[in-house]
Amino acid sequence: MTQEQDSAQTEAIATETHQTTTTTQTNTKSSLRSENPTHPLVLKSTDKALDIWFDSLTIPLTLECTDKNTVIIETYNAINQKRPLHKEKLPSIVIEDKAPRILFLSICNGFSKALVARGSGSGLLAALDSVLTQLSALCTEDYRPIWIKLDMVTESTTHLDADLSKTVNFDRSLYGLAFTKAIDLSFLPEQLTTYTLITCTDNIHLGNIEKYIASNPHQHNHDQKLKNFNQSTLYQFKTDSLFFDGNTSIPLYRGHRLFDSISKNNLLDSIDNAVDYLLRSINLDGTFNYSYKPKTDRSDDEYNLLDHSGTLYSLLEAYTLTPADKILSGAQRATQYLLGQLKETTINSQKALVAVEEGNVTLGQNALAILALGKYILITGDQTYLPIVQQLGTWIISTQKSQGEFSIHKQAYNGEMDKTFISEYCPGKAVFALSLLYAIDPQQKWLSSAISGAQYLINIRNKGLIDPSLTHDYCLLYALKEINQQQPNEIFIAHAIKTA
Repeated sequence: MTQEQDSAQTEAIATETHQTTTTTQTNTKSSLRSENPTHPLVLKSTDKALDIWFDSLTIPLTLECTDKNTVIIETYNAINQKRPLHKEKLPSIVIEDKAPRILFLSICNGFSKALVARGSGSGLLAALDSVLTQLSALCTEDYRPIWIKLDMVTESTTHLDADLSKTVNFDRSLYGLAFTKAIDLSFLPEQLTTYTLITCTDNIHLGNIEKYIASNPHQHNHDQKLKNFNQSTLYQFKTDSLFFDGNTSIPLYRGHRLFDSISKNNLLDSIDNAVDYLLRSINLDGTFNYSYKPKTDRSDDEYNLLDHSGTLYSLLEAYTLTPADKILSGAQRATQYLLGQLKETTINSQKALVAVEEGNVTLGQNALAILALGKYILITGDQTYLPIVQQLGTWIISTQKSQGEFSIHKQAYNGEMDKTFISEYCPGKAVFALSLLYAIDPQQKWLSSAISGAQYLINIRNKGLIDPSLTHDYCLLYALKEINQQQPNEIFIAHAIKTA
């Protein structure tokens, strides 16, 4: 399995968990199951084994990797073949275990949010049977999962009579949360974060929990139970989490795969995944889908021209590793949008171009526009945009003082400077842009300006600064590498090491 498949699958099933099918997936049959307490599948799940709750988990759960792999493979096969577990295929430790256990099983068909069920029993086998029964009651007949995630609860901490209106003191991305058994609600860490059931300030968001429950018809009774409690015993639990895609099982931590080491292929796969996402995010007008919210499946209307250019530059960087036509085609569409945001101006009696957004010009916007267009020239050899890049560079060097400081970080297009806006990172971007401009147009003025800007940042702005006061300026690091190749200087190397 490639990392592209791995990342996409783990993301879908680990961060988009959902305890029931969406409305479009729920047919009459599954609805009858959830609403009818006498349905045989529901009756089967109400045996005394389900009296087990998180305070029952007193015996630690430890399985070897090979045993966990065997369990999840057999579980996957049982689900897809619509059959009971074959006990003879399970490890003896699973068959012989009789301690109270709680499991969560998440399944996903690759198109919608995962279905999540909780099961419990006296021993791992009983808990597995229980969770499979719960899932079968949620699935439609034609539901075909391709990915599954098994979470085995390994430990639980009890917080007696907690006030639900006050903060809870635990990491919502590491620990799951369960209420008292009378409320009968429990959530995996991925659910707590994805649906903000616990906020970033560690507050239980009862309103979001109610909304979440309301979206799951089979849990409406839990909503009523929750409304009757101002206090509840809370259980903070950890799980041993394993993902399986039909071929490979992958241990997860905080919903993500673990790496013993990172290979070149891992990195290249990650770049390919990022490129594919960015290409899918390019709209017809050349803008990117700038801010997508998975929780609501919506995109914000806000936009940022600096980030547009930075993203375009990243695509072109990726093209140098994988020169695929689709990357260049997408980059060209994004380039056309960028060109449409450039306007003519005059500075120090010289004609120049500036990147304008909402009536404002910034040092960073101009620098990133140079980087994006300059990178395009470098990798394609097409000089069409060179005059544009030169005029963008003219504006930047015209704002530079004698000591190398860039005097304008933001101004209105009509010329009024915003003296309150000072960016720590825009000067580094400007130095990097000028060093790249020199690479495609080797005029000494570009290199001299880049060197002067770098020396100002090192010798004046950052003089004497150490962590954490020192700006960790990645663009300046790129710039120092470029200009040191043209004019070696020990201070460039020393500052790069200090920053890194």
